[in-house]
Amino acid sequence: MARPHSDVFIAYLQRFAENTGDEETPKIDRAALATLRRSLSGQPRDVVRTFRYIGQLLPRQREAQDLYVLIAGLFAMHPMNTAEGNLGDHLAMLRDAVKAEGHNGRADTIDKRLAAMLQVRRPHLRPHLLRMITFLKAGQVPVNWALLLRQLGNWDDPSGWVQRSWATSFWGSQNADSARRSSSMSQQQEVSE
Repeated sequence: MARPHSDVFIAYLQRFAENTGDEETPKIDRAALATLRRSLSGQPRDVVRTFRYIGQLLPRQREAQDLYVLIAGLFAMHPMNTAEGNLGDHLAMLRDAVKAEGHNGRADTIDKRLAAMLQVRRPHLRPHLLRMITFLKAGQVPVNWALLLRQLGNWDDPSGWVQRSWATSFWGSQNADSARRSSSMSQQQEVSE
């Protein structure tokens, strides 16, 4: 069975960010990563420069190319990758970490930014995604880049399944944690009575 194109694309991008130090694996390609990051400006000349590095893997349709270039730029900004979870899961992990550090205001910001992002159409996602990836980078939370690419390709599906998935992962995990804490507190009260 062939790997999805999104997986192949992300594996290719990872080659630019690898730093194993052995002779067979290339060192971090800072020039490639810088060029990919510059594409986040959205300026046509910056976007076209990325084709030197990723052009051979871009789909033919313009809208799909734009999405791949966006993901490449975001990946170059934060190349920590994981094969687990969706963006809602990653943001929930970050929210829980900042809450544990006592930064409830930052946790609320993540909550509000995600709520706003889930309301926009795909052509307006760039600034929202840039903010979210910036948050994840600061918190050193890896991203499931291949899944993110696949899900963003389905962002404008009328059923809203991608947005529902992220919302469930983000707010559902918070509700599950609250329910576990409530259940634990109830059990402790029963034992003490």
